[in-house]
Amino acid sequence: MPNEMQAGVYSGLVHYFKVLNTGVDPSDGKAVVDAMKALPTSDALFGEGRVRMATHTMYLLQAKTPEESPEPWDYFAVKAKIAPEEAFRPLNEDHCPLVGKPSASAR
Repeated sequence: MPNEMQAGVYSGLVHYFKVLNTGVDPSDGKAVVDAMKALPTSDALFGEGRVRMATHTMYLLQAKTPEESPEPWDYFAVKAKIAPEEAFRPLNEDHCPLVGKPSASAR
């Protein structure tokens, strides 16, 4: 079973290839990034989202008991789906210096 890192790489590549199919020149990195940010993400693994720092639907999971998980890799029950807007802080409230607003530790 793929882990979250492998699934994230797959999802990112699917989105990248969708952008290339729009005719963006792959040798123009800025144009590719701009197009990836403009095109909403949508895939079977993470659902709907947007690229800023990859936002996507998040899930609240609960571990299943052995009796509740008869299939291999069936370890978790989804208790809630959290929309990207609720799961990730808005950019205007972000304190990461890479976003353009200095963090408290950088001041």
